Amino acid sequence: MRRDREKLEDQTLPVLLGLAAKWWEAAELAEQANDSLRADQCRIQAVRIEETAWAKSPRSTPHPSPPFRFLQRRTAQESLRSLKARRSPGDAG
Repeated sequence: MRRDREKLEDQTLPVLLGLAAKWWEAAELAEQANDSLRADQCRIQAVRIEETAWAKSPRSTPHPSPPFRFLQRRTAQESLRSLKARRSPGDAG
């Protein structure tokens, strides 16, 4: 039971970080369209998702350092790439 939960938690982090990355992309598109209000809303949503992702991640997962690193642009994409790079080929699936 515990093992199933840990496996689910391991799968949840990349999904949430991927979702946050899409919100960062939406913020960039809004900036390009000169819609600063929409861009700010997208950034806020991305940060909330990232906070949730790291709060719910397994303790064995390295968290970004310093704690407020998620406030930087595109951090979700970088974190997701880093997670994928750490996965061994046997873990893909």
